[in-house]
Amino acid sequence: MLIITGRGNQSADGVPVVRPAVAAVLAKLRRRGVVQGWQEHTPGSFAVTPAPISALLEVPRRHRDPTSVPPSDPDGLMALDAATRRTLRQLAVRSLQALGAPAGEPFVQDEMQRQFSVLATVVLEGPQRDARLRAAAARALDELDERS
Repeated sequence: MLIITGRGNQSADGVPVVRPAVAAVLAKLRRRGVVQGWQEHTPGSFAVTPAPISALLEVPRRHRDPTSVPPSDPDGLMALDAATRRTLRQLAVRSLQALGAPAGEPFVQDEMQRQFSVLATVVLEGPQRDARLRAAAARALDELDERS
């Protein structure tokens, strides 16, 4: 098979994105026995040799990939009600996306804490503080959506 990736000349700063990603997938498929081999055909393509069907049938069954663990909220925010934590999580994820930062769980938890600390200075103690925090987080989320 011939997989054409292009050279990546039009990529930001001339650094290819698709080509290294395809190479990584091909290496993974080779380890799993799906691809027998691959090599560079041209600077913008790979020549790939699939594994024979008999090789695929002889490979022992793999255990399924582990299921993903549901996200957990930071311990410091557990005193807030679940709806407020959900809104803070949405705001954190959206903020990270707007910055182009990774949205992995540790980053989301840190951003939730940061967003809470900013909002907590504006929303003072008093009755229905959770509801007011949630409303402030929802407004911030709306502002982020309007900017993009």
